[in-house]
Amino acid sequence: MKNNFTNKKRLIVGIDLDNTIINYTDLIYTIAREQDLIPENFPRQKKVIRDYIVALPNGEVEWQNIQTIMYGQRIREATLMEGIDEFLERCKAQGFLVNIVSHKTKHSNLRRGGPNLQQAARQWLQEQDFFTRFGINSEQIYFESSREDK
Repeated sequence: MKNNFTNKKRLIVGIDLDNTIINYTDLIYTIAREQDLIPENFPRQKKVIRDYIVALPNGEVEWQNIQTIMYGQRIREATLMEGIDEFLERCKAQGFLVNIVSHKTKHSNLRRGGPNLQQAARQWLQEQDFFTRFGINSEQIYFESSREDK
C-alpha cells in the first residue's frame, strides 16, 4: 500500500515540550517531599501534587519554586514521557518535520536572573540524543513567551 503522503508537501508536526516530551512526575514528587510540602506516600500525580501545594499558605509561591527547580538545575532528573520515543521514531521514518514548541520562559518569574530554563531544556534534549536519534535540530525548537503565542 502506498503512503498517502508521498509526493505531497512535508507534513509538519508540532509537539509540546513539558509534560508531553519531558515527564516531571517523579521529580515533582521528589522535590515536594524534600521540601516537606506533601506527606510521605502521597500520590505521584502532578495535578494532585500541584493542587495540594497551591492550597497551602503561600502555596502558589511554593509551587512556582518547585517549577523553577525542576525546569532549571534539576531538569536532568526528568525522564522521557512514555511512548514519545516511538512516536518520534515513526515521525522520522515517515519524513515528517517535527517542531517542539514550548511556552517556557527564559528565566523564572520567581527568580529573576536565575537559571536559563530554555538553555536547560535544550541541554536535556541534547543529553537525550534528540537531535541525532529523532532528526530534530535546534532550529526546530520554539520557545514562545505565552501559551497563546505557542
